[in-house]
Amino acid sequence: MAPFDIGQTWTICRGYGYASHTGTSNYGIDLTGAGCNSSASGRNVRAPAGGTVAYYQAAYGNLCVNKSGGGSYTLTHIDSSVTSGTVTAGQSVGTVAQPGARGNAGVAHIHFQMWSSPGCYGDAGIPFDSAHGTRICGAPDLAASGPNGYNNGTWSGTSFTGQACDGTSASNGSYIVASDTGRVYVMAGGSPMYVSGWGAVGGPHAINGTFTQTQIDAMPRYPADGTAIRNYGTGTIYVVAGGFGFAVTSLANIPNTSWVDIDGSAVAQLRSQPGDGTVIRDYPTGSIYVVSGGAAMAVTSLANIPYTSWTNVDGWAITHQLRQYPTDGSAIVDHSTGTVYLIAGGAPMTVVSFDNIPSITSLAYVDHWVLANQLRRYPTDGTVVRDYLGGGIHVVAGGAALGIASLANVPYTSWINVDNWGITHDLRGYPSDGTYVRDYTTGKVYVVQGGATAYLPSWGPAGPQPFVDVDPWTLSNQLHATG
Repeated sequence: MAPFDIGQTWTICRGYGYASHTGTSNYGIDLTGAGCNSSASGRNVRAPAGGTVAYYQAAYGNLCVNKSGGGSYTLTHIDSSVTSGTVTAGQSVGTVAQPGARGNAGVAHIHFQMWSSPGCYGDAGIPFDSAHGTRICGAPDLAASGPNGYNNGTWSGTSFTGQACDGTSASNGSYIVASDTGRVYVMAGGSPMYVSGWGAVGGPHAINGTFTQTQIDAMPRYPADGTAIRNYGTGTIYVVAGGFGFAVTSLANIPNTSWVDIDGSAVAQLRSQPGDGTVIRDYPTGSIYVVSGGAAMAVTSLANIPYTSWTNVDGWAITHQLRQYPTDGSAIVDHSTGTVYLIAGGAPMTVVSFDNIPSITSLAYVDHWVLANQLRRYPTDGTVVRDYLGGGIHVVAGGAALGIASLANVPYTSWINVDNWGITHDLRGYPSDGTYVRDYTTGKVYVVQGGATAYLPSWGPAGPQPFVDVDPWTLSNQLHATG
């Protein structure tokens, strides 16, 4: 049994008998992605055994399932997609909650525990070992006594990679087949990459393992970070990080010396941009970046981020495949101060309370340096933001938020929901000098100069300049335009 995707590597951050793992929770373990950090945030969580949901406590993300064959288990600190009914072994039941959510004390992890009795409570806790029939597939036999590598309880510091529970395995570059569908895959970094036909990978290959389609679907969707793959049809090599394929222009630019040939169509299986919080290193220069919203945020010191590992990639891919600024709505955390921001038009908008913004599904911790040196000071002109709680909509011009009384008076149809505090404190009170705005309903253009807004009858010798369409209400009530 395993509560996660096959092929993923996990670490027991806190083991049996840890401070909070005593009494009825004596045999609980806290599973993190690598070390005791939050790299597992957003990972898939699966039912380790079939049964009936006893309850789900949303505050702590605590899913309790009574096993069909007796006993029960809990998966805690997860965003559960199942709150009642039955589950089957291997079924996706949610994702690991982001840091600071579902009572996880700021570290994204799964608290996993088994009981010999139903209800997920009492003195019937049991260890994850063969003697009790509860061994986690791919993990050591986690008997009641064992090493204490992190001094965080028995078995803390133990890392392992999940395997299929039928004893079969699929090594890197091996070919597997689904016994019930006949679909063929080549394994790359623990992930099955679909093979549409033998011609796409250079001809027939020996089948090294047979699984059910359900087992294959339970394997990781993306190759592990650092896996090198090659599009057999084009010869292009990629290094995978955060589920994204970073192109390689020269083998001298990466440390990898081998790769797995895949069907070119399987490249579409990868993410369109790396997952938030992916840490990459320009191998030739040594520069390190944290990815947020598809953009590479520079790291000036490892002391300024919580991450301790990275994936070496070709620097060309960083400058040519990633964005200049994170996508609108991306969430970042200044690791030095703990302040949260939402990106709008390339600029950080402060969040003073998670209640003031939509639910965040992912975030990235960044170096404080990027706030003043890499991101914009103000959102780019024409960015539309909305006070998530109050509903007020504004368009940014010259660093100022200009109100919109009616959407019928402007051409905008979408916006970024932000905390109102950011609108009132992060933006200017009046557009900067030289900002041009246009009354969308009349087409009249105005220019801001010296704190005043005046009608511009013609563009003059310099010709047309960029402008921001605004609501006529703004011109008369906020900018007090003349002319």
